[in-house]
Amino acid sequence: MDKIDDIILKNLQQGKTKKIISEEIGLSLSYVQYKVKKMKEQGIEVPVVEKAGRPKKTQNDEIDKKILEGILEGKTQTKIAEEVGLSCPTVSRRIDGMRDRGEIAVEFEKTGRIKKTQNNEINAKILEGLKKGKTQTELSKDLGLTKQGISQRIDRMREKGVEVPSASKIRNEELNKTILRGLEEGKNKKDIAEEIGLSYTTVKYKVKQMRDQGIENPVLERSERNKKTQNDEIDNKILEELSKGKKRIRIAEEMGVTHVAIYNRIKRMEKRGVEIPIYKENDNIRNKKIAKMIGNLIETKHATIEQIKIIADEYGIDIKEVLKSLDEQER
Repeated sequence: MDKIDDIILKNLQQGKTKKIISEEIGLSLSYVQYKVKKMKEQGIEVPVVEKAGRPKKTQNDEIDKKILEGILEGKTQTKIAEEVGLSCPTVSRRIDGMRDRGEIAVEFEKTGRIKKTQNNEINAKILEGLKKGKTQTELSKDLGLTKQGISQRIDRMREKGVEVPSASKIRNEELNKTILRGLEEGKNKKDIAEEIGLSYTTVKYKVKQMRDQGIENPVLERSERNKKTQNDEIDNKILEELSKGKKRIRIAEEMGVTHVAIYNRIKRMEKRGVEIPIYKENDNIRNKKIAKMIGNLIETKHATIEQIKIIADEYGIDIKEVLKSLDEQER
């Protein structure tokens, strides 16, 4: 027995493991194991040292106990996994192992009942949330489940014949009630849109949709009458301004709308057989425009004097007056 054997033997007698000895004397674990084997072959009595480290079986028993306690408390495997610091698949495998070993024969039946009760409670909360108009995303946040999990539960309930309310339908009904309440209070669609955070177009569409669906409410009829009265007033105003000789673009500016809007209204009135006044320029304005045109022709010399005289005679313009006006501008 050499010096190294003597050191290894003394350390073993002190209760140290081969791994610890190898680390302390700076040798590999395999070499220490080789030396111990050789000493045993030489008939040297080598003490058996219990392996250090965690007692795996005991630790596993503790983990299984915690899992079992969690199951009996009605906790989900995900929750148990978080508490014992394991993955969900590992917890599931441990439960299967306990069941196979017959360690949770009775308890597992209780777990099944607990799980069923728990599922019923979750499903009840989902139905309650849907009745309140909550979306699947909102329910997933409230219940701590994934959106996919909520969707799967809803599908299973429908397969079992459970009447699952449509959240979008309920939200739509609530929205319609809010709009109707606003109209009953005398608010216009624009004010209602601002209050509920929707566009004016959406509120307008919702009102039309309710009317088309045959929802009976005096406020909808009143809204339609008000709209017709308002449209009639606008059309009458356009006709009045056209009869005064105003152009459409000018009317649009005065009424604070686009030229296209005025054009569309006139087209709709024409389809209804309404007589539209034709725009005619005032003679004085017309003569001024023609005189200006002739003056431009004289200045730019784009036409001869004979041609200009013919144009002036055609429109009844005194060319002498035009020339006089040009002379005054030059001065």
